[in-house]
Amino acid sequence: MAHKRKKKIRKNKNYATLIFLLLIIFVCLDFIGWKTKNKSYIFFYLFKENKKIVWIFKKEEKPKVAIIIDDIGNNIKIVKEIISLKIPITISVLPHLRYSREAARIAHLNGLEVMLHLPLEPLNSTNHCIENGEITSTMTPSQIKRILENNIKSIPYIKGVNNHKGSKITKNPYLMKLILNYLKENNLFFIDSLTSNNSVAYRVAEELRLKSGIRNVFLDRAEINDKDKRYDFRYTIKMINKLLKLAKKKGKAIGIGHPFEETLKGLKRSISLIEKSNVNLVYASKIVD
Repeated sequence: MAHKRKKKIRKNKNYATLIFLLLIIFVCLDFIGWKTKNKSYIFFYLFKENKKIVWIFKKEEKPKVAIIIDDIGNNIKIVKEIISLKIPITISVLPHLRYSREAARIAHLNGLEVMLHLPLEPLNSTNHCIENGEITSTMTPSQIKRILENNIKSIPYIKGVNNHKGSKITKNPYLMKLILNYLKENNLFFIDSLTSNNSVAYRVAEELRLKSGIRNVFLDRAEINDKDKRYDFRYTIKMINKLLKLAKKKGKAIGIGHPFEETLKGLKRSISLIEKSNVNLVYASKIVD
């Protein structure tokens, strides 16, 4: 009996040692994945079932890509075209335009995600006409809060916010902190459109522990909105290729496009490319952290 008991104790110790070693390996792998933000390894759990060790292998999720289409609100037809793509797209709606509210409503009812495209003052404002709902550098904190409140109320179903223009505001830590604190209070995430390399918006959002992300690729040439200066839709396909490669390298990536005919055409022709890429296309809310 004593010999059997010792054998059983020794066996249990071996199990315990094995489980302990596997847990250490898992923690190390998890740390590596956290540091690289690209957990592409396979991890496992152990448990006892009928006195046997059962191994469960779980593959970590694929790299993620979010695609946002900005400047929505002037045209319902554009929203319907985006819906017809039948892929998870996030639309970002400018406030107080003719179709802003209706565009958000139709998009939401058809399964798209909605964001507020927040107008912010640009650096080159000499010939700039202040847009509806725009925040400028001369506003007081109470004025900024009131503009934000009105903008958020004007568009239903929004889950987050990204900036429209705003190179003058996004380089100002004080103003961005005012804006981002208000978004946090309203449980909204933020994505820095990165319209300027001098932007501190994403850094400030991280400091505030606000769910946030940053634009990695523009899917089109945002400055081209003149019908006589259209770019080729193949440019968008090229940029989506770049976005997918970046996601595979970093674990996630965000692309922003605009409601141009060429952009949507390029996006439509890239659907099969995305599906074959081993990258998950997700809504913006699923990519922020």
